[in-house]
Amino acid sequence: MEVREAAGWKGRNIPFAEIGCRMVPPDPGWNLHRLLTSEGAWAAPQRVMPYQNNLLHWYARNRYFDAPVDSGDERGLTQVAPGSADRGIVLMRAFIRNSSAFNDTIGDHRGFSDDPYASAKIGIAWDTGTGEIGVYIHRSCVIGNTVLFGGVSYACLPAEPVKFVPDASIYGDNNTDPFNYVSVTKTGNDLVVKVAAINAYQEVFDAVQNLTLGRINATITLTAVPAGYNVTLVSDKYPAWEFYRYKTFDTLMASTMGTYGLLGTRDQTSLGDLLEPQSTCTSTGEVFEGTLRPMPCQ
Repeated sequence: MEVREAAGWKGRNIPFAEIGCRMVPPDPGWNLHRLLTSEGAWAAPQRVMPYQNNLLHWYARNRYFDAPVDSGDERGLTQVAPGSADRGIVLMRAFIRNSSAFNDTIGDHRGFSDDPYASAKIGIAWDTGTGEIGVYIHRSCVIGNTVLFGGVSYACLPAEPVKFVPDASIYGDNNTDPFNYVSVTKTGNDLVVKVAAINAYQEVFDAVQNLTLGRINATITLTAVPAGYNVTLVSDKYPAWEFYRYKTFDTLMASTMGTYGLLGTRDQTSLGDLLEPQSTCTSTGEVFEGTLRPMPCQ
């Protein structure tokens, strides 16, 4: 019996002859957005019928683990123990929502989005099946705006590298070292992620004005429950956060369209709150529609 590894299914050997499935190419209309922008092109995934690789899961694998990094961006990879079951990829992202002209100028030129390729100041993806952790940092830009199919940005500096440390929470706003600090701890099927992300322009402000922009500091706790994951977010009130789960497999029609579970969203306040006390926000389980699920905070 021949065993082949399907494209985009890293580490997953699927005995097609045994399960009696056939391979089909992706729908030709897919990836229109990325064909019309500079976000990159890649080989088409192959998928299995009637249960097949979820398209959004495949996109998340590409962005956070497998595909080349976009120019000016940074990615870091680490590993925790694989889960007892494959619960897909959980994606956690901090981004500046285009809620005002100022935020649109300095931000990610978008609202809440289930697109794994959507811009973010820092994104963390956990492949629960393999235990891989991918951290993606977009370059820092100070001029831009929202346009059709995304945004345009100018005056950009390359992102600072990702550095994995035992406890990222010790790196506060006054620490201006040129690293995006991340720590991950897995206990059972639960995960704790701590981040201390920095704007690449901090070095410029250090040299010219000795001004601290502040880090994006957060501690994220993902607790496994039958209906996905409960999320606890302890973080600065700025920028916005969003949490999604992409199942590895789904039924034919759902997988072709791409499916996701929305764990929660947390909107932002103002830039100055990067330097102010943090809030604690929570969500339970997930829903399977929309891109807005506000997390209650205190």
